[in-house]
Amino acid sequence: MNNIIHVLDSIPGTRKTSGAIEYINENPSKPILYICEYKSEIDRVCNLTHCVQPKSAYDENIERYHSKKDDIKQLILSGRSIASSHALFVNFDAEIFTAIEKIGYELILDEVLDPIIKVTSRYNSADYKTLEDSGHIKAAESGKIHWSWDVEKESAYDELREFCETGLLYKAGDLNQFLYLVPIDLFNKASKVTVMTYRFEGSYLYQYLLVNGFQFVPETNIRSLNSAELKKHIKEHIIICHHKGTDKLRTISKGRHKTNGYTFSYNCYLKNIINGKVSNREEFKKFVSSRLNLVFRHIINNYDNALSVSSVMYTLPKEFSGISLVEKEHKGKVFRKRIYNVDRKKTIPAPRISSIKCFVPFNCRGTNEYSDKAILIHCYNHFANPAIKSFYRKYKDLEIDEESLALNTLIQWIFRSRIRNFKKGEKVYVYCLSERMESILKKWIDSL
Repeated sequence: MNNIIHVLDSIPGTRKTSGAIEYINENPSKPILYICEYKSEIDRVCNLTHCVQPKSAYDENIERYHSKKDDIKQLILSGRSIASSHALFVNFDAEIFTAIEKIGYELILDEVLDPIIKVTSRYNSADYKTLEDSGHIKAAESGKIHWSWDVEKESAYDELREFCETGLLYKAGDLNQFLYLVPIDLFNKASKVTVMTYRFEGSYLYQYLLVNGFQFVPETNIRSLNSAELKKHIKEHIIICHHKGTDKLRTISKGRHKTNGYTFSYNCYLKNIINGKVSNREEFKKFVSSRLNLVFRHIINNYDNALSVSSVMYTLPKEFSGISLVEKEHKGKVFRKRIYNVDRKKTIPAPRISSIKCFVPFNCRGTNEYSDKAILIHCYNHFANPAIKSFYRKYKDLEIDEESLALNTLIQWIFRSRIRNFKKGEKVYVYCLSERMESILKKWIDSL
């Protein structure tokens, strides 16, 4: 069992993925499992190396759908080098773990994943209280939830019972909420594990591995670019912008930065859009939408008039963006398509600046899709998930570094833009609606 994590920790854009591709090609006889977040990156790795990716298909011989999970099991058993996604990786089972350990796979994780997932799609705190009061579930001292209800199958709690049976369902500390933890065997069965990211110690994954007894050492075999020149480029090319009409509304209350009385945290959006009066809801939505429009025009007019509306990307909590991904099938292939205005009551109206493609989720990482964007408007004051904070505090005696977590997501978001190209003269213009997020960003840039 391996408890050492090799970490390649360097600034986004320092060609970590390219270094991993070189490493894979230099070791053709070594079985490697390369895990990343996006299909485009999987395709890239497979096109430039001998890695293959799992596929799904209908097997006419057994009249059964052959899933990607089925396929990756067969590929691993045959010792092939594989490139696959975070989503498939976290669903590996004991059979796959055994094969990984037996064959001696090396794991390369391109960007961190979230190891603790809040189970909210179907089950909430009311469900927890009902099940606990009825004696159907009980949380151990470690927080692990045990199921003791011999309920018939096809009940409303089938999925929850299945989570319990994996031994990976936990209580969220002092909160009556469910958390699902990814299997720790994802990280201790491979002969070597390498994580490629930036500011690893500020991630949820670092905390998860730390409390599970892992040790961390620098990765030396996979090479990335020297960051000294890149840091200088960042200081010269990330411009923190100001808009007088918005800036003057900023105040500080109870130690937290606010703008016009709003903190722009998730709870702020929730309070004003979901739980607030209709008049307050519309006022808040109009305020955020108007800031987006005012700021982007201000940046073009006062910072760089060579830019256009197609240069903009913005973010806020996805739940209130009105944007959702749906799957569409065409000629036997399944495509993911963005749609807008899923729920108009919850939606911050899209700025009159571009297509919905200009919305980039605040936690987006590991993609080059937005590398043409130069005007970056950030409208989310990011804090740690309260359920995850409570879990670590109660069961692991560990406090999450809120500022480090917020900075990590902010840096990764900014580096989706053209700053990642490191091209002289190509500046990016960043406006943070939250004064706290602006302060965190400025502190980081000054420290480079």
